Amino acid sequence: MIQLHYTAPAANWNEALPLGNGRLGAMIFGGVTLDRIQLNEDSVWSGGFNNRINPSAQEQMPRIRELIAAGQIAEAEQLALRAFAGTPDGQRHYEPLADLLLVDTQCPPGISVQDMRNLNGVDMRRCDPDDVQGYRRELSLMAGVHTVSYALQGTKHCREAFISYPAQVLCLRTTGHPFEVLLRRNRHIGCMYAADERTIVLAGQAANGGVAYCCAVRIIRGSVKVIGASLLCEGDADLVCAGTTSFRYDDPVAAALSLLDKAQAAGYDHLKEEHLRDFAPIMDRCALRLPADPDCQALPTDERLRRVAQGQADLGLINNYFQ
Repeated sequence: MIQLHYTAPAANWNEALPLGNGRLGAMIFGGVTLDRIQLNEDSVWSGGFNNRINPSAQEQMPRIRELIAAGQIAEAEQLALRAFAGTPDGQRHYEPLADLLLVDTQCPPGISVQDMRNLNGVDMRRCDPDDVQGYRRELSLMAGVHTVSYALQGTKHCREAFISYPAQVLCLRTTGHPFEVLLRRNRHIGCMYAADERTIVLAGQAANGGVAYCCAVRIIRGSVKVIGASLLCEGDADLVCAGTTSFRYDDPVAAALSLLDKAQAAGYDHLKEEHLRDFAPIMDRCALRLPADPDCQALPTDERLRRVAQGQADLGLINNYFQ
């Protein structure tokens, strides 16, 4: 059983659980009435192309060699720092793509839509009602599938998510209360709109003339209504999310919508089967199988880590760590 599991939502970004396909990534917080899925696309960088090669590097190389040969190492180091450091000596900034938010409309989280512009640093557990039962969030390391399950107001909830490499989209299946889908990017947004009766789009350009980006979400199964740039969905639904930039596409919005079209035509079940066929063999190429204690494996991962820190043995946790 190679998985991580917890009995409470993530309190912060470092406790969220990751999904990714090498280009598109997500950190899933697993909140109850408000779930945050923080999205990254690996080419969302501020600024345009910049040649940072130091023009003094070639001409100063002989002098640096002379200083080293003369044993003047400190002087050689200082000259190298001046002559070889990039100009400027700092890189452009990497930017997150967006936050994908799922909001329980039957049991609202007590945070307004306006307050959801920037959730960085917000403890998502503060939105949890007192009557949540049987909460569990887990990440299967061998399948690359994230699951959140719990009961609230007598209704069972489940959210299953993965990021497909073949389809290049995040896929999510939900059961439970009706919910609202929102896209947020703090205040750094170019535009946000409904592309059709099932799709919302967030698009713009990274700072200082950086890449153009697009994040698009579509409900591919289930009843949905669009109001403004929100999707109001029934509890049982499938959604797909695409992220694209001008680093790879001339028209990121058209590219994102095209990915959604293909994912919708395939359907969630096919997308998951395709994902498992692609992902599992890669994860199983190399594995460590130390004898695991079933009692330890049944414990939440954070509790297992605390026990090991106190000197107790848990070889199964080493298996997880290796994977």
